[in-house]
Amino acid sequence: MAEKNRKPLSRRSLFASFLAPASAVLALEERGKIAGVAASCSAMMQMLMATLAMTIAGMLFNGTAIPMLSVIVVCADSSVGFAFLATRGGQVVLAGDSNTWPSGIPPWLAPFEPRSNGCSLTGHGEGQAMLSDHPHRAAIRDEVHARPVVMVPPSCQVRRLVFLPEPGEASVSDVLAALTEWCAGKGLSMPAAHTRQHSFKRAGDERFSVTFEFHNEFVTLTWSAVSGEIPVLPDDIGLEIVGDLSLLTAIAIDVIDETEVPPRVLEEFNPASLCHVGIENGTAEIATDLVEDDDGFVHIDLAAAALSPLRRSILARRLLEIETYSKLALIGLPPVRAVAGELAALEAEVSHMLNRLPEIDGVGEADAAIAELSSLAQRVAVINDRLNYRVAASQAYGEIVSDRLKNLGDRATGTGSNISVYLENRVGPALRTLAATEKRLQSATRRIERAAMMLNARNGLDLEIQNSEILGTISKTARSQFRLQQTVEGLSVIAITYYLVGILGYAFAGPIHALHWDKEWVMAAVTPAAFVAVFIASRFLWRGHGKS
Repeated sequence: MAEKNRKPLSRRSLFASFLAPASAVLALEERGKIAGVAASCSAMMQMLMATLAMTIAGMLFNGTAIPMLSVIVVCADSSVGFAFLATRGGQVVLAGDSNTWPSGIPPWLAPFEPRSNGCSLTGHGEGQAMLSDHPHRAAIRDEVHARPVVMVPPSCQVRRLVFLPEPGEASVSDVLAALTEWCAGKGLSMPAAHTRQHSFKRAGDERFSVTFEFHNEFVTLTWSAVSGEIPVLPDDIGLEIVGDLSLLTAIAIDVIDETEVPPRVLEEFNPASLCHVGIENGTAEIATDLVEDDDGFVHIDLAAAALSPLRRSILARRLLEIETYSKLALIGLPPVRAVAGELAALEAEVSHMLNRLPEIDGVGEADAAIAELSSLAQRVAVINDRLNYRVAASQAYGEIVSDRLKNLGDRATGTGSNISVYLENRVGPALRTLAATEKRLQSATRRIERAAMMLNARNGLDLEIQNSEILGTISKTARSQFRLQQTVEGLSVIAITYYLVGILGYAFAGPIHALHWDKEWVMAAVTPAAFVAVFIASRFLWRGHGKS
């Protein structure tokens, strides 16, 4: 704001500063960011003027004091003239009339002025673009202000409906599209694309405010009106848009223009679950029993007359968030309870399988056990897939509730419990149940994996033993075949020798008869030689086959 209201720098003030340094201090009073550079420039100009005066005096020097006195007189007259121009009726002119620069500073000081004056960082202002935006800069900037606080009057009624769409119902984006069409038909301001919150006034009633909030998986419809009788479900607030969605919770906050919740209001709550606390250092009070009334609303009274409008509105929003997120944190409990029996039976089967591991003997039994473990792993995966998102979301909502309760800083007044203690006693055990179920699923998965690894290791060892036995049998068979081959080879030498001697008998029958030799003696003498020849020839052949 100070930057916008800063006055432009006067030519007269700056010119006067060349001869009177005090004028420079006054002229730069509101320009601290460039004061140092401007003062340096002013001092430099003063030195240049002094040098010029000395040069002129030197050029006119004639051996007397007249030239020096003349220059001093001229400088004095100039100072008087600048002082006259820089003053108006005895008042120093520091800013702005027709003698000021349009930009507020002289051109030679413009490079030292902050770039934000007249130029946007990314070209969204009047100046030339200097930088380029990150692709997600606009998204994260909008997220910071995605859900601004809706102001509530000192005395009013605030109502909220929280819808959590089930599979098959309209999604959050569908609700946003329907709201856009509905607002267009009613002549109301339409929500922007991908908006996270849209507020409008009910047609014909400016005191009736309506707000839609769009979250990742749920939608809220909140309306507020000044105190008085309002219907449970008013008309013309867009209820038909969310009429087909599943309602998770309904919240009613009555903002009371008092510093304390009146006793008559406390009597309307259930004393068994009454929460009556002081907040904001005792300047405001909250009363609730966190029980749904006959209309299905959880009723909360807020006495905040001593608070500013912003703090009152922030507290009303915080109470809405506490009740909304506490119900969302508990939404994961029913599915976990539904699978409790199935999970217990599955854990018993896993334990039984682990106890059977030492009794499993043989590859066939191990394969059957691995198949059973695979079936158990599939069942665990199905349960985990069914609960994983819901459990993680509930835990995240529980952390939000804890943060909101911590920021609420409630203190018991002595007539009821603390809201933070009450919700911690109800929501805390549910969240711990979800965490325990998640750990049980993880433990079952790890146990199945370990059992499968043990069975696979045992299977591998059994297969190695079987392979070793098979290799031993193959080795014995090979040795037997080798011995048989040697026997056959010996017999084959004898057989070949027999046939060779027979062939030689026929071949030498004529010469033997002509020489009148005894054929039997001749064959008897040839046989050993034939045997040796066949044996040597076969050895050569075996060696050749062995090398190949």
